[in-house]
Amino acid sequence: MTYESDSVARELGILDKLPCLVFIDDPASLNFTLMPLKDPDKQTVRDIRELMSNFISAPEHASYFATLREFHSAKTQRQKVDQSLYSFKKSPLMEIEECKNFLLNGKSKEFRARLNRIQRTESVDWKTVRILSDRIAKAKYLIKQIQDFTNGTLPKNKQGKLSESILKKKVEDFLQTPSEFLKDKTLEGCTVELEGFILHETDNILFLAFRNEFKGIDLAGQKIDIVGPKRQMHELQTTDKRLKSLEERLLSDLASQMRPSFSPFLEDYYKQRNKQIFSYKLQNAATTVTNKIPTLLDVISKGLELMNK
Repeated sequence: MTYESDSVARELGILDKLPCLVFIDDPASLNFTLMPLKDPDKQTVRDIRELMSNFISAPEHASYFATLREFHSAKTQRQKVDQSLYSFKKSPLMEIEECKNFLLNGKSKEFRARLNRIQRTESVDWKTVRILSDRIAKAKYLIKQIQDFTNGTLPKNKQGKLSESILKKKVEDFLQTPSEFLKDKTLEGCTVELEGFILHETDNILFLAFRNEFKGIDLAGQKIDIVGPKRQMHELQTTDKRLKSLEERLLSDLASQMRPSFSPFLEDYYKQRNKQIFSYKLQNAATTVTNKIPTLLDVISKGLELMNK
């Protein structure tokens, strides 16, 4: 016996019944069953083992416990997946992916802000980063202008001021290419050239910002391949959704089944041995919950709190 067990027994109002075992079918209820342990011996231990074994293996409980085991298995698996997802999101490759998405969408300011929050990039050449990221944003803006012109969705202040030749000239000046290079290209072809520029410069700027992460990459090509990690990330997210759905279904299944009750099982077991057990209802146990009838869950929480002091 310990001071902690005395404290829990006092909360339950069974201090005079110690030593004993308490069996709780529903922690949110007010009822529990007490099994006295006065003068325990080797047979007492065997009785408890047999009792628990028979309860768990009872045919009428098989479906519920099988569902419960499946639920706990799914929950454990999902916790591991969530930990992997968290680690993945904090990994350098995912930081690079986030920065890359900002660049590909022409969000140069957001890209630089995100890059600035990554501690490993203190030595970045920010002047070059700003120039390159702003050029990527400019290329993205030109693509949007071409798309709006082609789709007839130009803003009113731009209508009548842009033409195919003007847009081609803008692209030519931006890419600094000879006039003959874009002469026979359509606006769609100009868009392709701009998208190619964005992809190339995005690789360049990411390599510049994260060069320590790419020591093993072919420096000549400066290609940044994160397809593998992205696929793994997607697989983890898919697995997480599947396990979450499975958890919800299993919880629903458990709610629809009759929960195995230990108290009647304990009573029948002890009747066969002409022994006595006690059923109790919690009445006036102390609780920290204001204006609420205390439940066994309150008492258990209080007991754990005392034990951890």
